[in-house]
Amino acid sequence: MVSSISSANVTASGQVRGASPFQFKHPMTDDLIEIEDENGELLVIRTKTAVLEDQLKKANENRAELKQVRSTVFHLVYDIYKLPYRLTLLTLILRTVFGVVIITNTL
Repeated sequence: MVSSISSANVTASGQVRGASPFQFKHPMTDDLIEIEDENGELLVIRTKTAVLEDQLKKANENRAELKQVRSTVFHLVYDIYKLPYRLTLLTLILRTVFGVVIITNTL
């Protein structure tokens, strides 16, 4: 756990000496939480930071998966959109090359 320090040693020339912008501290009891393990059998004590990092990682994984699904759906919809054109083109080729006439039932 890292926290900012509030005081520093400053020389007469205005230089900061012997101070670090951060100081490390031990987690306080308020920083720890109990959570169930994945199987729901044990209680595990973890820092809030670790739990939030895990939740963020899972959210990013879900986001990446949703982006992939969205891309797949987009391509499927695009292919469906192009079907009437492709059927018209196929009908024209069959009629031109083989003399086959396809009767379609339009709604």
